[in-house]
Amino acid sequence: MTRIPLALLAVLALAGCSSGTTDETPATTAPAAVAEAPSSPSTAEPTETAAPAPAADPADELAVAAEQIGCTGWAQSADAAPYVDRWGDCDLDGSRVQLYLITSDANYAAFMDLNSTWGVTEAAVIRVGDVVACPNDQTQIPAVRVALGG
Repeated sequence: MTRIPLALLAVLALAGCSSGTTDETPATTAPAAVAEAPSSPSTAEPTETAAPAPAADPADELAVAAEQIGCTGWAQSADAAPYVDRWGDCDLDGSRVQLYLITSDANYAAFMDLNSTWGVTEAAVIRVGDVVACPNDQTQIPAVRVALGG
């Protein structure tokens, strides 16, 4: 089994916090439901409607945070990251946002200390409770902060 050095995992997992660029991957949208006008009221068949997106599990703080900030495509990572309980990413207006669950002040301090070696500062992250958000597009920081209630 190949072991990936912890420092490399940290760089890969935390790249979203250190990047000031936007993700150029275009956002995708679900196809709109198609409905045809019925030929007469008595023969009208039900039309297809788009199902609402499932609500985030209130026990999953990161999924709730992704929903609050308006992210799409939330996916929790199976990879471990130093000092982080869980993490994942989502898309906000075509740009990647990484969300981290860090449940202790000591781990948050160690997380920031580790990431400071790559130029990440407190100004580049949003911490509200145990949730830490790192938008790739730094211009999104104020809106993400407000959406999370910070």
